[in-house]
Amino acid sequence: RLVELIRSETTQEEFFKNAWGFALQLTRVPISVKDTPGFLVNRVLRSYYLVAQQLAREGTSFLKIDGAVKRHGSVPMGPFELMDFIGLDVNLAITRGIYEGLGKPKRLAPQPLQVALVQSGCRGCKSGKGFYIYSDDKRQENPEAVSLLPKKRKAMSPKEIWGKIMQAICLEAEIVVEEGVSSAQDVDMAVRLAMNFP
Repeated sequence: RLVELIRSETTQEEFFKNAWGFALQLTRVPISVKDTPGFLVNRVLRSYYLVAQQLAREGTSFLKIDGAVKRHGSVPMGPFELMDFIGLDVNLAITRGIYEGLGKPKRLAPQPLQVALVQSGCRGCKSGKGFYIYSDDKRQENPEAVSLLPKKRKAMSPKEIWGKIMQAICLEAEIVVEEGVSSAQDVDMAVRLAMNFP
C-alpha cells in the first residue's frame, strides 16, 4: 500500500500535492522521500540482506536465518528467500548502486557471498538456484552456496538472529532520518507497510 513520493530540489509544491492526492485516491499511503540513492525502502532493506549474509558467513545456515526472521518478525519471506525471489543479480545491482551512490559506506558494502553466487550464474528462482535450489516446487539449500560458508556452524538462537537483523535495520532507519531523507513517522510507516516489519 505504500507509495514513496520522491521530492527533488526542483519539485514544485503544486505537482507534489497533486501526486499525493492521486496516491490517496488509489487508496495508497504516500510518504515524502528525498531524492537519494535507494530512496527509503530499498536503502533500509539493504540491512536485511547484508546482515543475513554476514550471519551466514559466520556459520548460521540460510534455513535457520530465514526461519528465525519469519518466526520472530512475522514476515512472509526470510532474507535469502526474498533475494532469490527478486533475483540475486538484481538485488546485487541495487546494493551496488546504493553503496556507490552514498559514497561507499562500509555497512552497505556488497557481500562476497552474493557476488560469488551471481558470478557463478546463481540468480535465484529465475535460474533455478540461488541460496536455494528450486525444483518440483521444492526448496533446499544450494550446495554451491553452502560450499562458500565456513564448515563450522555458529550456535545462534532464532531470537539472536532476529535481534541482529532488526538492530541493523533500525540503525539504517535512524541514519535515513538524521540525513533528512524522510521523517521518523514516514520511515516507521515504510518499515511496516512496505517491508512488513513490526
